[in-house]
Amino acid sequence: MDTQPKQDGGAKHIVGIVIVGMVLGIFVIVGIAGFFAVKYVVERQQADTKKAEPMSEDELIKAQEQGERAAGEIPRIIACFTTDDEYIRMQAAETLGKIGAKAVDPVRGLLKSADANVRYYAALSLALIGPDAAPAADDLVTVLGDSDPRVRAKAVYALSRTGVKTDAAFNGLLKAMSDSDESVAETAADELDKFGPPSKKSLPTLTKLTEKGSPEKTRTVALKLLGQMGASAAPVFSKLLKNADALDAIVVIHAIAGLGKEAAPVLPELTAFMVKNRHWDAEAEMLATFKKCGSDGATGLSNVLKGLHDPKSPSFAPDDDRSKIVLKAIGEIGPDAKVAVHTLVHLLDNRSALRPQVLETLGDIGPAAKEAIPAVEALTKDSAVGKLATATLKRLGKIAREP
Repeated sequence: MDTQPKQDGGAKHIVGIVIVGMVLGIFVIVGIAGFFAVKYVVERQQADTKKAEPMSEDELIKAQEQGERAAGEIPRIIACFTTDDEYIRMQAAETLGKIGAKAVDPVRGLLKSADANVRYYAALSLALIGPDAAPAADDLVTVLGDSDPRVRAKAVYALSRTGVKTDAAFNGLLKAMSDSDESVAETAADELDKFGPPSKKSLPTLTKLTEKGSPEKTRTVALKLLGQMGASAAPVFSKLLKNADALDAIVVIHAIAGLGKEAAPVLPELTAFMVKNRHWDAEAEMLATFKKCGSDGATGLSNVLKGLHDPKSPSFAPDDDRSKIVLKAIGEIGPDAKVAVHTLVHLLDNRSALRPQVLETLGDIGPAAKEAIPAVEALTKDSAVGKLATATLKRLGKIAREP
C-alpha cells in the first residue's frame, strides 16, 4: 500500500534535479555567450581599426573643431594610432578627447591591443576625455599592470583624470607607487597626492611605503596620506618619529600636522623631540599640532617646560628661547590650557627672567587660571613686573586692591 507514495516522491525528486540542471545550464550558456559577445566586439573593433584609413593632419584638425559631431569618424581616428607618425598619433588622441563620451567605448577596447603604442595612446585619449571616461576606470586599473612602463604611467594619469575615487582606483594607484619604473612611481605619487583621504585598508601598504628605502617622493606622499587617516595612523607616526633623524623628523612632523586633534597619541613623542632637540625646523607645524589638541596639547607643552627646567634632566636648558616659544603656544590654547597652570606658577616663582612671558600666558588662559592668582598678587609690587602682574590679575578676573 505504501509503494505508490514512495514512487511519487522519487519522481518529484528527479524532476527537481532536472529543473535545477536546466537552470544552471541556462546560466552557463548565458555566461559563455556574454564572454564571446564581448570578445567579438573587441575583435571586430580592432579589425575595423585595421581596415579604416587613418586621417590626415588636416582631417584631424577639422574633426577637433567638430567635437562630438565627429563621432562617426572614430574608426579612422583610432586607426591613426598604428601609424609611424608620432605627431599624428598625438593629434588623434586630442581629437578623441574633443569628441568626449562617445569615444569612450571604442577607445577602452584598444587598451587590450597587442600594440603597446595603441595601448599608450588609448590611455592618453581617455585621460584627455576626462571625467566622461569614468566608465573605463576599471579597464585602466587593469592596465596599471601592463608590461610596458610607458603604458602604465599613462594609465595612472588617465585613471586620475577620470575623477573616479573607488577603492579599486586608490589601491591601483597605491600599488603603482611601488612600481619598478621610476616614472610610473612618480606619476602615481603625483596623482595620489590629489586623491583625498585613503581608506583604513590601505594603512599597511602606506606604512611600508614610509620606510626609508622608498623613493623620497613616494615616501613624502605616503606620509601625507597617512596624515589624512586620523587616529588609526597615530601609532605609525609615533614609531616613525621615535626613530627619525633630524632631517627625517621634519617630513614626519609636517605629516603629523594633518592629523589635527587626532594627533593626541603622538604628543608624547613630539614632546620628547622638542625637549631633546635645541633647533625646531618644523616649529610652526609642531606647535600647531599641540594647539589643535587642546588640553592634551597644553599638557604636552607643560611637560616640555618641565624637561627644559628640571636640573636633573639631560636636556636642562632654562635660558634658551624655546621656553618663550612654548609659553606663547600655551597661551594661544586659551582656557583649555588650565592644566598647565601649576607648571606656570612654578616658573613664576623660580624663573624671574621668564616672568613677563609667564604672566602674559596666564592672562591668555584667563579666569580658568584663577589658581595662579596668589602667585600673581605677590608680584604686584615687584619693580620689574608689577604693572604687568596687576594687568594679569584683571585678565584672571581679579581686580587688585589699590595700595
